[in-house]
Amino acid sequence: MATLSASAAVYPAKAHAARIAKTLGAKSGLILLAGRPSLMYDDSDMPVIYRQRRYFFYLTGVEDADCYATYDISRSHLTLWVPDQRTQREILYMGPVITPEKATKTYDIDEAQYAHDLDEFLIGWLKAKKSVFLLHSHLDEVPNRARNEIAWGMVEGPGSVDVDRLLPAMNACRAIKDKWEIAAIRKANEITATAHVQVLKHIRAIDSEAAVEGIFVGTCRAGGAKNQAYLPICAAGTNAATLHYVKNDEAIKGEIFLMDAGCEWSNYACDVTRTFPISLKDGGWPSEESKNIYSLVKEMQDTCIANMKPGVLFRDLNVLAHHIMVRGLLKLGIYHNGTVKEIIQNGTSAAFLPHGIGHHLGLEVHDVEHPDIPITSGDSAARRMRPFGLLKRIEGRGRTTFADNFIAIYGMEADEFDLVYGRLIHNTTQHGKLCTSTVGLQENMVVTMEPGIYFNKFGLDEIYLPNPEHSKYINTKVLDRYRPVGGVRIEDDILITAKYNENLTMTPKGDEALKIINDGPRSQWELPKQASINDIVDPFSALATLLGTMF
Repeated sequence: MATLSASAAVYPAKAHAARIAKTLGAKSGLILLAGRPSLMYDDSDMPVIYRQRRYFFYLTGVEDADCYATYDISRSHLTLWVPDQRTQREILYMGPVITPEKATKTYDIDEAQYAHDLDEFLIGWLKAKKSVFLLHSHLDEVPNRARNEIAWGMVEGPGSVDVDRLLPAMNACRAIKDKWEIAAIRKANEITATAHVQVLKHIRAIDSEAAVEGIFVGTCRAGGAKNQAYLPICAAGTNAATLHYVKNDEAIKGEIFLMDAGCEWSNYACDVTRTFPISLKDGGWPSEESKNIYSLVKEMQDTCIANMKPGVLFRDLNVLAHHIMVRGLLKLGIYHNGTVKEIIQNGTSAAFLPHGIGHHLGLEVHDVEHPDIPITSGDSAARRMRPFGLLKRIEGRGRTTFADNFIAIYGMEADEFDLVYGRLIHNTTQHGKLCTSTVGLQENMVVTMEPGIYFNKFGLDEIYLPNPEHSKYINTKVLDRYRPVGGVRIEDDILITAKYNENLTMTPKGDEALKIINDGPRSQWELPKQASINDIVDPFSALATLLGTMF
């Protein structure tokens, strides 16, 4: 199993810099980025919790505060600019900051200099009419004197400061992971799995959401992961119906527990959600209702993961998840008086699945998207489309749209496609809207797959049930039996490989998780060995067969 340790290979900063320059399409110029400065809380002598800027880390692999980085594209030369050394008193209290000599030995850079010399260097560079590429137009990454000269027009020359091209170029690079990044995400998943298992082993003896969070975070910290990728969600009972519940301050009660928690390793995130029973009935789920919903969500996730490979449109997977959910809820009697097609067409499937089923993962838990390959959010081309209408081609871009993909596979006409999926794609209450154009998943993307079903009191009682257009499809008598379930979500981190995918998540779920809960502290669970799965039926064939039965 590929892992990273404290002695792992140095972060490939120069390879990242070269990749950014190539994506920019520039043969010369200077890339300039600023790291996170040291800050104090307002009216306090206590430091703000430090978190390195992610674009800076992607370029440099540097964790130290108060640094800058420049990359001379024509020379392929990466320079780190470090802060002046602390005073003797500061060193006594906090230790020294990194020196140029140590920086060149520690990081994959060509040179290190003191940051107090950067102003003069930049002004000379700009006066020579050379281009500088910045992330943002507010110039925060530029040191004070050079910033003032740029802002007041003292440095002139067409194209001398470019604030438009660097951000999309870096997003394009960050969306496709290299081996080092994948190994870091895998390591974060190893530690996260161990922490989830510690919770499962002791859940029957834990009486509060806060204690669950404490066990999880403490296990991660003991495993070497200092930071969480996001605020843990530790939701008992009906609290699980709130998508981003982070209070984690109530007593454990109800039927199920939803834990959405993952740590970082070397600033790379993992994102894992598990739902499991709080109290066991004959060693299993406490009610048929909770078991039914968990089984349905697991079917949604299993089927979607089985269909993840290069070229597959992420929106197709969203639609697939909604089809499986609506079909299942019709069988359970929660939906009635309509077909799968009618319920989705009406937008009523969002009553129980109000979010997109995944996102990019990397230096952010909701990582940036490739500007030309968005999987979750609309881009400028998508926004030009008419509301509820998907064009077959985006003029001038030559990219396949969602409608194209479905029409090619399922023989649906564009107008029929719009009619069925328009409200699903453009639903205003949906968290994580689906974009309307993409070329599909690409090799070495890492994305989450996280379908769920929720019985959210506000959503049902204030949005959907008062509206007769939706309430006619919802059987409230059966619904009331399922409300105590709260919510179920299952989330894994998926690496798209050359031909298929690899699940990077090692955290137990389903029957394996139930066994750990039953075994308690005596559980002998071990981290699984990971391997790419190649023996699988053709995903599109499976997708077409399934959806072909639903119209």
